[in-house]
Amino acid sequence: MIDNEKNLKTIYNFVNTYLSPKSCGFDHIKEFDEEELLGPALDLLNVTQQTLLTHYCDTKVVEKTTNPVMYEKFDKNIEGVKAAKYITRNVLYDASPITHVLAHGSQVDGTFVTGWSDFDVIFIIDLTKLKSPADFIKLRKAVISATSALSFIDPLCHHYFQIIPSCFIQNLSKSMLPPSILSESIFLHDRNDRLLVSYTEEYDPGSLRKIQNLFRTSYADGVMYHHDRNNVYLEDEFRNYKDNMYQLKYFYSLVALLPALYYNQKDLNYSKSDAIDNIKQELKHKIDMSILFDSTNIRRDWGMLKLGKPIDNQVPKYILDSIGKNYFYRATRFIDELCDRV
Repeated sequence: MIDNEKNLKTIYNFVNTYLSPKSCGFDHIKEFDEEELLGPALDLLNVTQQTLLTHYCDTKVVEKTTNPVMYEKFDKNIEGVKAAKYITRNVLYDASPITHVLAHGSQVDGTFVTGWSDFDVIFIIDLTKLKSPADFIKLRKAVISATSALSFIDPLCHHYFQIIPSCFIQNLSKSMLPPSILSESIFLHDRNDRLLVSYTEEYDPGSLRKIQNLFRTSYADGVMYHHDRNNVYLEDEFRNYKDNMYQLKYFYSLVALLPALYYNQKDLNYSKSDAIDNIKQELKHKIDMSILFDSTNIRRDWGMLKLGKPIDNQVPKYILDSIGKNYFYRATRFIDELCDRV
């Protein structure tokens, strides 16, 4: 175990915040000085990286080749191909510290639903190439520019790129990059011939509990104080359905993730879709899984109705008519049942 675990989390959170539109709020603060911020940050990055390299563990190594680029896996997803090429064109500039770009999920496995599916992309970044604050600033501009491809695919996208420092992959937690995602992902480039990942930690046992606490609190409050849109949060019973589709989609994305997290706690590697199919059979007639069926039915019907990309944040009528209003209660019961079984 690495001694400076707190530093690792700090570095990971800093890199993923600074290299995303979430950091743009800093630009409007008079006192914000990128070079003043990045100087100490780069010092900490270098210290942390050296610590990781001296703790290299060669157990549970997974090798993934990156050649050739497998755009054929996008099937007929022309927009996905355009977005992927736009992303790589922005971030893989000369001397870019980004060494690998991985894509996973429905956009690359042929199960995407236009207007509903988002784009899951991971960057592996070599911190040793960030020699100065100017290098970091240049990378930030490139990554933030590339995020427009995510909203192009999904206007209601609730996440940005996941960015993993390359030194982390030698001591990687399964929760950060699950083996099932690594094995099913594709590379959007052929810059390197392989990627070696060494898993030295098991899944985070707190992942499921964190969502359980969020759902319980949301049920008690009648509001989910997480992932607001323009300071509007998801309320229970569709009370603010005219401005809640982004928030509702995030909520149901958590519900759809629960089966995979459930199996992770049992140290079983399932993709999200396989975990959903498996749990529907395993716990059939044993617990109330209506909230999980809601999540898959919403996605299916969005495609069948060919709603395409949403033009506003209003919850469509078919969702209002097809799922029950007590979603916080049913989600809480569902996750409580799962936690009791791990």
